[in-house]
Amino acid sequence: MSPQAVAEILAGRPARYPVGGIDLSSHDHRRFTVHWRTEVAAGSQFVYVKPTEGTTYMNPHFVADYAAARAVGRYVGAYVYAPPRSRQPRRPGRALPASRRIHS
Repeated sequence: MSPQAVAEILAGRPARYPVGGIDLSSHDHRRFTVHWRTEVAAGSQFVYVKPTEGTTYMNPHFVADYAAARAVGRYVGAYVYAPPRSRQPRRPGRALPASRRIHS
């Protein structure tokens, strides 16, 4: 764990906001690796992971990200991003219940 990384995480949070956490989606894996122990040291209390987008995309990292966040004791949630430009007739996130069963 890097004290500099902890300081950078803390500096990136809004002033006087007592709760810290992260939003994680598949594109983040191209930009950085989550260092879970560093997030814990910085006081991150929750993680929201995006499992799907629209009706066709499934995050290939969702199961591993969800499990890793739970393993370090974070509160974990999931959200579905439904782009407004989508003309797909089915409801977004139809894959979410299947991924949710893995973690219930």
